[in-house]
Amino acid sequence: MKHIPLLKSKLMIPEVPRQALLCDRILNLSLSERRLTVLIAPAGFGKTTAVLLALNPYRERIKWYRLEKEDNFLTVFYAHLIETLFAGEDKKLLGSVDMLKSIQNLDEEYVLLNAQITQDMYTIHGRREEKVFLVLDDFHHVHDNEIIIDTMRYFTVNWPDSVSIVITSRTPLPLVSGKLAIREDIKQIGSEALIFSREETEQLITEKYNLQLSKAQLDFIFKSTEGWIAGIYMICHSREFLSAKHPRSERREKFTDLLTTFMGTFLNDIAPQRKLLLQQLSLLDDFSLEEVEGFFRLPAAEEFFLWLEESNLYIQKTSTHPARYRFHSLFKEELNRSYLAETDSRSRRELSTALGEYYRDKDPRLAIRFYLQAELKEKALEVVRSLSRQLFNEGSPEKMFFIVNEFPEEIIAKDPYLMLFQGMTRMNIDRAASMQIFLAAMDGFRKCRDYTFLMNTFGMMLVTAYQDNNFVLLEQASKKLPVALLFAGKEVVAKVLISLFTAATGRDQLRRAGLIRKILRLFPVKDEMWQYSYLMISGIYHYRSGDLEAAADILTEILNHPVALKNDQWRIIGLVSCCNVPFLKADKTLLKNFADEFYLLGERYASDFSTGYGHFVAAHSKYMDQDLAGALKLIDDSIDSYTAYGSNLLIHESKLIHFLWEEGIPDAEELRKAKEVGAAVKSEDPGHGMIEFADVVLGVLYKRAGLMNEAETCLLRALKGVAKKGVKQSVCGISLQLAGLYLDMEEPVRARYYALQWRDKSVAENFLFWRELDRQTLRRVYQALLEQGASDAWLEKIADLYLRARPAAEVREAQVVRRVNLLGEFEFKVGEHSITEQNFKTKKAAGILKYMLLQDVSKHISRPKLAAIFWPESNTKAAQTSLRVALCELRKLLPEFGLDFADADGLLVEDKEGFALRDGVSLERDIDILESKYNLFTQSLRADEPDYNLLRDVCMIYRGPLLNGESYDEGVSVRQEHYQSIFFASLYALCEEEIRRGVYSEAEKLLIKGLIFDSLNERCYSLLLSIYRQTGQLSRAKYLRKLFSERFRGEIGAEPDLA
Repeated sequence: MKHIPLLKSKLMIPEVPRQALLCDRILNLSLSERRLTVLIAPAGFGKTTAVLLALNPYRERIKWYRLEKEDNFLTVFYAHLIETLFAGEDKKLLGSVDMLKSIQNLDEEYVLLNAQITQDMYTIHGRREEKVFLVLDDFHHVHDNEIIIDTMRYFTVNWPDSVSIVITSRTPLPLVSGKLAIREDIKQIGSEALIFSREETEQLITEKYNLQLSKAQLDFIFKSTEGWIAGIYMICHSREFLSAKHPRSERREKFTDLLTTFMGTFLNDIAPQRKLLLQQLSLLDDFSLEEVEGFFRLPAAEEFFLWLEESNLYIQKTSTHPARYRFHSLFKEELNRSYLAETDSRSRRELSTALGEYYRDKDPRLAIRFYLQAELKEKALEVVRSLSRQLFNEGSPEKMFFIVNEFPEEIIAKDPYLMLFQGMTRMNIDRAASMQIFLAAMDGFRKCRDYTFLMNTFGMMLVTAYQDNNFVLLEQASKKLPVALLFAGKEVVAKVLISLFTAATGRDQLRRAGLIRKILRLFPVKDEMWQYSYLMISGIYHYRSGDLEAAADILTEILNHPVALKNDQWRIIGLVSCCNVPFLKADKTLLKNFADEFYLLGERYASDFSTGYGHFVAAHSKYMDQDLAGALKLIDDSIDSYTAYGSNLLIHESKLIHFLWEEGIPDAEELRKAKEVGAAVKSEDPGHGMIEFADVVLGVLYKRAGLMNEAETCLLRALKGVAKKGVKQSVCGISLQLAGLYLDMEEPVRARYYALQWRDKSVAENFLFWRELDRQTLRRVYQALLEQGASDAWLEKIADLYLRARPAAEVREAQVVRRVNLLGEFEFKVGEHSITEQNFKTKKAAGILKYMLLQDVSKHISRPKLAAIFWPESNTKAAQTSLRVALCELRKLLPEFGLDFADADGLLVEDKEGFALRDGVSLERDIDILESKYNLFTQSLRADEPDYNLLRDVCMIYRGPLLNGESYDEGVSVRQEHYQSIFFASLYALCEEEIRRGVYSEAEKLLIKGLIFDSLNERCYSLLLSIYRQTGQLSRAKYLRKLFSERFRGEIGAEPDLA
């Protein structure tokens, strides 16, 4: 989603009411000292005012978000929340905005966005000491939204310590429960804490309202309102009450009826025209001076607003520049009720109609709302049509998603514009349903002859069809495109041509696609989305046609296109459209870059689709590196990912590649499986040469099994198909396979013919890889050409790439020295560079790396275990999602230091068992050196030749507790004690030896270091006192003993054991 409309007035911090009273009760709420405070009280108890007063000293650091009913729509909620949290921050440092635009199904994937928001909070506030406050006002509007409740629980547990959250609600919330309920820094406050005492009531009336009332009047107010601030205000602003010398008992209504009584009295006391204006203003969410002057035509609008401000309890100022106001919900509801009771339906419709006309150009959504209230459906739909064109032209059709929600389902089902946007909202949730909605919308656009939107709808169907590689419904939709489209203007014609070009390329009708492409040069594409789609299909067209250089140029355009840069889901689709280019060009650098980006996006969005392509591309890289086992494993991994994603065609493609690459003679069962896959591919009738590729693989397997006639039939049929389509690279690849077949059949003439066809056409097009390649066949054909004297530089280059074992120096650079300091402050030295805590956005990502560096090479740590260790208070789904975001950070950071996951020299690997240090990785860990030195000392001690230099090394290596005292699990705690015990055992032995030898200064330094790590260590103090006594520092020894004994008694409650 590219653009999400924001109502900025909801994010403005309200002004502190002029007549608000700051008292000790408000200060004692201690909102600034807690992680989470939830204020729950009915309307009119002053929740918002209490928060404003309590946090007023920190006003510049408040992030305010006032919720409304529409915030139940998750996209609205997250858009406003992210704007609240990160307005004014450098968006380049943050991922939340882009993730919200890119995420596919927010209802299912909100935990992923929560984890990203949390990471961004650490980026901004992780190292800041000043507290910031997130205030969510009027939370009762979303009180039963389980996702938002779960979100706030997650934020409470996982956000940086420098962030406090304050929530106000009229209704109870299922938020403070479970482990949160027992935390001391979390508190739920009820209405009893907001009720005014008798003394506070008198102070408020006297000092803030400037009223001098009798004791009887004050007693009456307090008893009538029971400390309810709204009631206190209403009675004090009632002329009838103030004019009475003594309160009468019949006036003692409870505050449940007080509001209605007050409003009746208050409204009766003002002029009818002003009363009606108040009632009409209550129809608006908020309003400004401009609206009161422009629509209601009030001549003295400024005086009216001054009057409103002086009556500050029932009006809230939501922003200052420009000034906007809203009624307190209590009064808004009462004004609405009185308006309905005192006006007729005709006058109400007339007002709604007039409001619709006024807001038509200013705020289309409000205009639609008022038109619908006036029962003017056609006028509301006129706004929809106009706005639809505007937003499509701006490249932001997503803004219409919220407009759709204003309409009932029966109107949506009859309007093609609304159906189009409804279908778009479901594209990533239920693609089959969205396609049916698009088909219905196309019928509507064809009927009303809006050919631009007919093509826009068809474009959405194209995108969906390419995601699934299923063109059945697309063909059905194409029949709805009338001939009249060709006369509907250049913009429409361009979209028609792109649609035809897309369909032709998808069907491998490359000659037809080429003709359409030439015509398209006369029709420049302006729309961003159509432009991006055209680029993607052009890339496919070029590499299928064999023009890899043109495809590579388009690849660069795709990856740098605004759509790909703004939306990661579209970036994934763009990467997929051109992912064949890197291995068809045999460009290993590009292959690595593609694999890295697929893996990164897959991790970030939990996208099995993207991860599967990461495995797929990485497998080709392994195959080119002659690592057959690694290539086959990655291809199998891609099958697992595609299975999780649910794409049969992608599964079939990877299975075919596995059959092709796996060497050896297939048995009957393997042939049967290959036939099944081939039949399944043909039944789906896909594009991109899949049918011919299935024939090639089956032909290769027949050849290996000695079934030459069957092999020849399959290969010749495949060659005929790709030649007819003009797929040059596949013509070459199949020619290679036919050459190998005829060599096995001992038909040298035909073998030479196809071998030369393969070589010469590949040289002409500079092909270095073929989809149909397998190394067995290549070796056979290469040897035959060599024996026939047909070798050349190109052929030797191919042999170097795929057949010859390369010297180790070419395969792997010299080992980079990697030193890891896990004792004390973390540091990971990679060559000349260092990774420290400062390199990480979050402590969790740093913690995962440190935890893995602590493990033995053979030990695997599963994702569930890592999630449970680092997010113990989150539910399983939230914890595993948070883990993905942290791993995404690691996948970004580690390649900067040559530690890419996908590299042979990388640090970490992941398989089905979990993560582990890569087998053979070379690490110099301080913990290993420390243990080794200590073990060598114990050996020397047993030999009666103690080497105290080894102990000196141990004391130097120990820079603090393991992982700086962070204990992620019991195993870490045990090892912390283990290494600490080695340090202190070494320290004692070395200091005793230094004291024995009279080297007191060195011993003193070491003992002080020990006391830094254990300030109550009795033995260290005993040795230190011994040094002072032996060096004549008796007063110092006495004073130190006294200080230590007092501190020890204070903390332990016993006398220290000092020698």
